[in-house]
Amino acid sequence: MFENFNLAMLLSETGILEAVIAEILLLPHIMMFIEKGKGAKKVIHHQIQQWKDNVTQELSQIELSDEFKQEIISYKEVQTWDPDYFSAHLPHLITTFENESGFYLKARSLSQLNMKKPSAMLYREFMQTWQKYLVDKITELQKDEIEIHKEKLLADIYKRIENSDIFLQLSEKEDMEMGAPLWDMSKATLKKQKLPYLKKIAAQLKKNPQLLDIAENIGRSAQSAVAPDALSEKTTIDEIHEVERDNIPDDVVGVYPHDDISRMLASESVYLSDPELEILFYKELVEKQLLNYQFRGIEEQHISKTYYQNSTSKQMKPKGPFIICLDVSGSMQGQPEKLAKALTLALMQIALEQQRDAKLMIFSKDFIDYDLTGKTGVNDLLDFMSYTFHGGTDLEPVLARGINLMYENRFQNADMVVISDFIAPSQPVTLFNKVKALKNQENRIHAITLSPHANPSVMRIFDKIWHFTPSRFHFF
Repeated sequence: MFENFNLAMLLSETGILEAVIAEILLLPHIMMFIEKGKGAKKVIHHQIQQWKDNVTQELSQIELSDEFKQEIISYKEVQTWDPDYFSAHLPHLITTFENESGFYLKARSLSQLNMKKPSAMLYREFMQTWQKYLVDKITELQKDEIEIHKEKLLADIYKRIENSDIFLQLSEKEDMEMGAPLWDMSKATLKKQKLPYLKKIAAQLKKNPQLLDIAENIGRSAQSAVAPDALSEKTTIDEIHEVERDNIPDDVVGVYPHDDISRMLASESVYLSDPELEILFYKELVEKQLLNYQFRGIEEQHISKTYYQNSTSKQMKPKGPFIICLDVSGSMQGQPEKLAKALTLALMQIALEQQRDAKLMIFSKDFIDYDLTGKTGVNDLLDFMSYTFHGGTDLEPVLARGINLMYENRFQNADMVVISDFIAPSQPVTLFNKVKALKNQENRIHAITLSPHANPSVMRIFDKIWHFTPSRFHFF
């Protein structure tokens, strides 16, 4: 085992981390979370795998004492001895353990009790016992470190479960999936003093289910904009994807007990060097206890995918982010403010469900950016929900900012949604021209107006418009 001493491989061989992970997954709170929601198992397993990789890396660099390092060097040197040389030099070897190693008393006992055994058998038994001592000592060091890392992991998971539960309880979507964006957002420490604001807005959303209908319609528009029609040409392409698989002999990632002689560690063949020990080899072979190298590598998978191209040669693209521009001017105070905040919450839920980014820009005379699906997204949302609307309305700066964003790679195929009463002056011709150019690259610009007094000339900018009042809404 110590021929090429590797703490990471030792960690894999002893199975400490696997045992800790199994213990974590059996904790009642985590089991309940995994069982109750779509996507929960995936995000938990992904975080634990990341934790395992990080811990393995850290434990491979664990600091050993100089005395223990020297003992490992001695062990590796003795491995090169033949059994007769070992028997002749064993008394001197034992003296080197005195006052230096916890293995001293056990080594002396083995020497005294087994001196009459054949040299090969004595050598095998002594080296196995010494190896076990070294492994146990390192394992204890690793266990202490793992326990510290485990407590940090559990604290993080429990916090995320609590935070994500809060958000899921506020959601109107009963089947909302626990996806990676929501799980990442749940890492933040919530500003719980602001949660009442969010609960009030969630209640507003429940009173007006049409708001969620609007959000879902906008969410679907990204796909329908380029959906195949009767005149579409269908193309099937055979794509090659690289997938990481176990048992592909590219890299050695650990050691595990099995019965594959072709992947057996060389040290296991020592049994075959002595007729008296050969039976032990076949016993471990039958019981699948021979130490085998564990491999991992890349496998190429050929996957057929179908693409459609319509008459304008627009190929289907993945859904892009949401850019939500929300009017927070004084004219939006009262019921329009409540509806606007509820719409923002609904759009954020759709973004999380569809694994899409969502940027919020609130504006009056100026504007402020929030990244709703980022790691601080929940707290950004709480800050916004507690914000009181005031000031005048200036559409041009925030629209210009949104249009500029849509030319960036991150915001390709994005949906910009402007929520306002649109009681604003007509916009300059240059803005109309920018919007027209933007539509040619498959971005969509939506408007949700919360007032019957919207300026008609402003509304001509938008692809789709929803007019909403507490009693009804319509789209054209």
